[in-house]
Amino acid sequence: MGDFNDVRCASERMNSEFIEANAEAFNQFILSAGLVEYNMGGGNFTYISDNGRKLSKLNPFFVCLGFKEQWPNASVTALDRIASDHRPIVLSTVQSDFGHIRFRFFNSWFEYPSFMEYMLQKCAVFSFSGPDDLALAIKLRWLKDKINAWLKVEKMSREGIYEDKKRRLACIENMAEERMLMEVELAERADCKNVVAEFDRIKQLDLRQKSRSRWAIDGDENSVFFHHIINSNISSNRLNGLLIDGVWVTNPVSVKESLYEFFLKQFSEPMPNRPELICTNLSKISVSEASMLEQPFSVEEIKDAVWECDGDRAPGPDGFNFKFIKKCWSGLQVDIVKMFNTFFEEGSLNKSCTSSFIALIPKVKDPSSPVDFRPISLIGVINKIISKVLVNRLKRVLGKLISEHQSAFFTGRNIMDGPLVLNEVFGWLKK
Repeated sequence: MGDFNDVRCASERMNSEFIEANAEAFNQFILSAGLVEYNMGGGNFTYISDNGRKLSKLNPFFVCLGFKEQWPNASVTALDRIASDHRPIVLSTVQSDFGHIRFRFFNSWFEYPSFMEYMLQKCAVFSFSGPDDLALAIKLRWLKDKINAWLKVEKMSREGIYEDKKRRLACIENMAEERMLMEVELAERADCKNVVAEFDRIKQLDLRQKSRSRWAIDGDENSVFFHHIINSNISSNRLNGLLIDGVWVTNPVSVKESLYEFFLKQFSEPMPNRPELICTNLSKISVSEASMLEQPFSVEEIKDAVWECDGDRAPGPDGFNFKFIKKCWSGLQVDIVKMFNTFFEEGSLNKSCTSSFIALIPKVKDPSSPVDFRPISLIGVINKIISKVLVNRLKRVLGKLISEHQSAFFTGRNIMDGPLVLNEVFGWLKK
């Protein structure tokens, strides 16, 4: 038995050294084969040497893209090694339930013939007797329910028509193999093809919006490419579990509580009394500029800010993007202006208007604790509109307050200006 263990250890050591020596060639092979590695939870390493000084990841899971399309929510977990020096790893396709899927507006819904008419009609009949700053938030929630109910009926009808047209198209093309088609049948075939193509085009619009691809050209119909991006995002951003007190936990309730407690401490104010900033040589704005910053908000100013915002950005808690706000501006303008008037008079808004989601972006390949995630805030359209209007006002005076040596995060200046100037200075000094 002792000889066998010696041979086994020597074999594992040679295997480990071989993999490390040929890591680059192995990675090239994986890329050429079209394989991707699944993120692993439960631990960072699968092998530990007998002396406990060497750790390595010898047993990853590699899958093809077709697997990710079929099971985008699959997870890989490293189990406890107990007495062994290897950790068993498990590939699971069972999806954990972290709660309901939130509402998200898709721009393709504007392609439905009666959608705009339905939206403007609902905006017109909505009434709210509460505070003016809360009216827009309540209206968006109300519209969300109406849209879901309308889509449920509309999609069932459209999908029924789509399937009927596909079957009829297949039937006509089967007849074309046996005899010449009549004019009526040719016209019907053309109509069926148009209906099917239009339905597929709308589905591709949804895929493109889900993928959030910024560089794809307009009209790009590479649905496979968008599918790959969507599934890759689902796989990399999926939270399968966390290490809590040294134990890998997959229960969604426990994971949520652990993350909540961690980020509650991160976002708490540790210093109730902050030091004051005393500086007598700060740049100041003029009285007229200060008056401009404090003047009431105009409808044109608000509308310009809305139209400057990208219509396809990720939605926040309300689920709406700016394309919806722009398209339905006539039905939402009054509520938006009322909200700004309240904000101007009181300097604050109801908490229901300014709610946000905290999204966790993995900072490492195999995240296992809350420290391995970078939190970002997904805010709703109300926060974005107010922020954009205030930023547009500040832009008029920031150039006077910020030094010309500050080359980043300022309109008209580029973060690369500093290195470029430095390279020119070095070249001049050498000459």
